[in-house]
Amino acid sequence: MVYSAPTKCSVCGSELQITRLTCPNCSSEITGTFAPCRYCSLDEKQKLFLDTFLKCRGNIKEVERTLSVSYPTVKNMLEDLLAALFPQDPPAPALPDTQEVLDLLEKKKSRHRKPPDFFPVNNPYQNNFQGGIPHERQ
Repeated sequence: MVYSAPTKCSVCGSELQITRLTCPNCSSEITGTFAPCRYCSLDEKQKLFLDTFLKCRGNIKEVERTLSVSYPTVKNMLEDLLAALFPQDPPAPALPDTQEVLDLLEKKKSRHRKPPDFFPVNNPYQNNFQGGIPHERQ
């Protein structure tokens, strides 16, 4: 049975450094300080999600069906995975509140209900229009 390499020290919890690599075929050893694989530090849940996401070719609806979870759960799992893989990147902007979006749409909709006043109140040309088409003076 092959075990996953630990990434944290079991005593203090610090990141472990890779200092030795061994060839299983000829037993050669290479020592030094090596950068860990970015994907090796993922926990099992994140690895499962990444595998599923790739197998589904990034189709979130398909991931949703495969893992039997909701769309928001898939989006949250993806955000968690990205944060684990790219901790220096800022998180994606939060989605606006649903009620806030509905309020903005209602506000915009109500703005367009009343036709705008194209002419000032005392404009002499205002009476020359009927249905938006100017009359010719005779």
